Amino acid sequence: MQPLSFSKWDPAGNTTLFFPDNAVDRSQWASLAAHALKSQALCAEQAGFIDPEGRRLCMAGGEFCLNATLAFGALLARRKAAMPGDSDGRSYTAHVTVSGWPGSIFLTSRGSSSTWHVQAQIPLPSQPCTDLGEGRCLVRLPGISHLLLERSQNPIASDPESAGKTMNELRSRYELENEACVGIIWWEKKAQTLLMTPLVFVRETATLVWEQACGSGSLALALALDRSQGLKACSLQQPSGAFLHVTLNASAQYATVAGEVRLVAEGTYWPGYHVF
Repeated sequence: MQPLSFSKWDPAGNTTLFFPDNAVDRSQWASLAAHALKSQALCAEQAGFIDPEGRRLCMAGGEFCLNATLAFGALLARRKAAMPGDSDGRSYTAHVTVSGWPGSIFLTSRGSSSTWHVQAQIPLPSQPCTDLGEGRCLVRLPGISHLLLERSQNPIASDPESAGKTMNELRSRYELENEACVGIIWWEKKAQTLLMTPLVFVRETATLVWEQACGSGSLALALALDRSQGLKACSLQQPSGAFLHVTLNASAQYATVAGEVRLVAEGTYWPGYHVF
């Protein structure tokens, strides 16, 4: 197979690969992503396919990914800064469309070189939270659903085998098998810090990943905390140690989610004939 251009981004630790959306036929996206994500290939947690001119991002499994959306904002800002005659290379705004999410998302990116601070303003669905009892809450967002588990009542899966078993059991118990993407977010509060540990399954690529950060999971947890505690703003520490910052407007009609994005690498990927 012919080599493909790629870039690798790090939004708060959630490493993300971007390929041009016309690089291969759409039917091959999931297969390409599954191979490219492996440690012996480009070693990342997720992959998406982009049309920068059309400001469109589609994840390999058709799911919604908020961290990839933030990374897309950084990529667009970098492209703008490289254009001849650009007079403000440090900031960029754009409305983008992202797989799984209805309507557009407004991005503001500020930075230069290889690091940007990106903020997404996102319209929210009404009443996405369901209290399941046992320290559990289900938050259904477009393109991804999250099960939020308080660690004091729900011990975290301790190894890959138990992680897969837990994901399968909970997807079945709460009828989530047909969801494009399901996250399990174990969370707790230590001192004044909210900590979360995300486990994410993408159906199309059949990948199960302990993510180093999860933007949509952070949004889901913020929505649940707003419902239970009236908390309108929170900073959530990711497994990577980075923070994602979520703010809800007074009526929870939209949210802003912000974090740092780094460009890690860009170049050419030779997938090999075994990929497809």
